Amino acid sequence: MPEKAQTARELFLRELRPYRMETLAADRPGTDASPTHNARAQWAHGVLNSRRRRTRAPPTQLSLETEVERYLSDQLAPPDSSSLSWWQENSDRYPTIFRLAMDIIPIQGSAVPCERVFSSAKRP
Repeated sequence: MPEKAQTARELFLRELRPYRMETLAADRPGTDASPTHNARAQWAHGVLNSRRRRTRAPPTQLSLETEVERYLSDQLAPPDSSSLSWWQENSDRYPTIFRLAMDIIPIQGSAVPCERVFSSAKRP
């Protein structure tokens, strides 16, 4: 693996480790994971599960490294597909990465270019 790709993979793993701890804690009954994150994860699962048309077997626990390797080697989604639809289909395959995605996907981009915001400001 090229050095830059290996560095990116290591950074990705480092960012996922806290999510992995929450994933493992949420999967164990009687364990209290982060309440804020649990609420967001439950909301995300509710949104995605409301659209599911098929039932799935319970996910098996993979190591974080194995989950990342599977994710990185998976086929890319078609460019015209929805990221929510993709996660709807793959949240059980990548439970830790799913938690990270549910923190990132809801972030809205600005509809107004930055230059317009600053140029429209009144000058003294």
